[in-house]
Amino acid sequence: MPSGLVPSFRINLGNAVLPGLVTIGRFDGEHPSLVAATSASHLLLHSPHTRQTRQGEQETRTININRNITAVACGDMEVASSGSSSSSSSSSGRDLLLIGSATSLQCYDVEVNRDVFFKEVPDGVRSLCYGRLPHLSVPLALVGGNCSLQGFNSEGQESFWTVTGDNVSAMCMRENKEGKQELLVGSEDFEIRCFASEEVMFEVSESDIVSGLTGLTPSTYGYALANGTVGVYQDRVRVWHAKSKHTCESLTSFDLNQDGVPELITGWSSGRMEVRLDTSGFLVYKDKLNASVAKLMTADYRMDGRMQIVAVTTDGEVRGYAPPEAEQADTNADLGVQEAQLKELYEKRNALLAELRGLEKNVGGIKQPTKGPHGHTHAHDPNAMTSSHSAPVGLIPTNTKLSVTSKPNKTTGGIILTLSTNNDTHIKLAILLNEHLFADGSLLHHPKQTAPTLAIPLKIEKNQQTELLIKAVVGHRASTQDHVFEVTHTLPRFAQFIYTKPKELAPRGQVSFHTSERVNRVVLWINQSFAADPSAPMSGIHLSVTSDSLHAGFLSVGDGHPLIIRMGPENGGTLTIRCDSMELAGDIIQDLGRYLALTNLDSTADFPDEMGQFEQVLAKVEEYNAQRLKMSADIADTSNVIKTLVIKAEDARILNDVENMTKYYSQLHQLNREMVGEYRKRAHNHADLLASLKEVNHMIQRAARLRLGEAKQRVVQACRMAIKQNNTKNLMHIIKLGHAA
Repeated sequence: MPSGLVPSFRINLGNAVLPGLVTIGRFDGEHPSLVAATSASHLLLHSPHTRQTRQGEQETRTININRNITAVACGDMEVASSGSSSSSSSSSGRDLLLIGSATSLQCYDVEVNRDVFFKEVPDGVRSLCYGRLPHLSVPLALVGGNCSLQGFNSEGQESFWTVTGDNVSAMCMRENKEGKQELLVGSEDFEIRCFASEEVMFEVSESDIVSGLTGLTPSTYGYALANGTVGVYQDRVRVWHAKSKHTCESLTSFDLNQDGVPELITGWSSGRMEVRLDTSGFLVYKDKLNASVAKLMTADYRMDGRMQIVAVTTDGEVRGYAPPEAEQADTNADLGVQEAQLKELYEKRNALLAELRGLEKNVGGIKQPTKGPHGHTHAHDPNAMTSSHSAPVGLIPTNTKLSVTSKPNKTTGGIILTLSTNNDTHIKLAILLNEHLFADGSLLHHPKQTAPTLAIPLKIEKNQQTELLIKAVVGHRASTQDHVFEVTHTLPRFAQFIYTKPKELAPRGQVSFHTSERVNRVVLWINQSFAADPSAPMSGIHLSVTSDSLHAGFLSVGDGHPLIIRMGPENGGTLTIRCDSMELAGDIIQDLGRYLALTNLDSTADFPDEMGQFEQVLAKVEEYNAQRLKMSADIADTSNVIKTLVIKAEDARILNDVENMTKYYSQLHQLNREMVGEYRKRAHNHADLLASLKEVNHMIQRAARLRLGEAKQRVVQACRMAIKQNNTKNLMHIIKLGHAA
């Protein structure tokens, strides 16, 4: 059983705290202080140690921000030389406070009460963290926004920019096996991406929005999803995961049992705090707080030389949890390992006992035949013996096997998964388990009429390789005791595509690149990544293959997208992918590059339909920016008029000039209504601008995914420069050819 945690200290801030908007920093370079956002656009600063060194200073004070706060973080961002922000930096030991809002990033020096910089961020600030990327010598304020990642130095200059798949929902820094820093990013497209500078080291697909990330060991990290799932990954491989009906509000890592390896600490919306082993997810410690957890952090908040877990709740309670004493920690560590091993053995034992009880019940339910007066055999139950092998109907043959196949189907617009047995036994029930395909993680299929073959239609939304765990109930038609088979089946990444004749397809877009790979390796990749019958290509009907050329046609049964893959000997070997979707072309290039172990690939692309739509989006962005500037100028003019009227109205009141005072207040009332209307217009303009900027960032990402390695990074950097220069023509050139004009 998990041990209960005993807090080492408790504090009440006296204010409600917004979930996730809490951080701890040493703003004077020595003493830790806690900063929490409140619902009134204020920051609450709790400094329990400064009162010992500064007489008259209060332990808790408020910082007024006057903006809706979306993210907070802190870090030492000071630069030694103001003229050399890119090469020379020193650690002053004094943290700066980073405050994010829907449209801006503010870097605030708490100690001297001044802004270090204030930066407009059109993509918004959805997530914040502080860190140092490998290719830069200075630390950055890293901002996750509207499908983009930005990094700002201590002078507010943009030193890093790249794109990600969707709105950023979680970020954290971690150290890899080489000791270099990497940025983990979770987004609303259910993806976890690991960035080393602009390069994506790996991607992991999950089943819901990624709501939390934290580094553990150099190769592992913890994650949380919006549906209540928490777990641990070792790079691309999931080690374990667990699901709760509550929402995980905060994640952190800390070696609480002092075994040399940090545990995963989770804080839940129910107020529960849990400490789990990183290797197995075994629950070591737990505690119940009085309100939902707002944030979990690690700090030496008592300044006694020991790091602690600091838990903050939404009602303003702060609790600290220190590691137990050395002897107790060793005992707890040993007990934790032993309990994890015992739990695993108990689970195996219970599974074997359940299987044994089922077999005993199966055998016990079979009535034995008796001999008649003339030596003839009679059965008490007419169904107790099979007609052919004289075997009990309740027991299936020992050589019974369950096979699984999958094929795309035009009629259903998806995949047909077929389960079949190798004899006359029937499949009575099937349960499919997969978090990506099914909203609840599973699908139950119960046929009206049982048969040796069971066909299950499936819908696939994304092009990704999927592994299904299948549990099927198999038995004879009249038997009451059945057998459960468990098998796994892998759906290829492009499982929805069927072979068709290339001449029947007419896609308008295409991407081409040079390759020195052999044709047969590309054919092997096609057979692995597409679900079509591998014997069909060799027939030569839909796939033309020679020693130096390849011509294959496909059609998606899901959305009807045509696809042609052609490889010819031109220029030493050219591979062309023709389709109407840049996203599909990018998926194919990324998968093919991974299969062929390509590290760098440049390409030329032409997708006229999507490029035409992109030009319209760029025109909208320019229009929205012009409208925003005009509305800002109008609001500034109206604000000046309001200030003048307020002074005149106050003067009239002092002079007891009721007539003029009434006139001025009437004008103020009218101007106030106009200002409210202008604000609503500006809010709608900002929402439209964000939607358009999201499309721009999506296009840049789609263009980058048509390349690999250095070519991919070059496209992202060149597109960002073209956007800054407002050079639409050059932006189109970069997307098509992979470099600036």
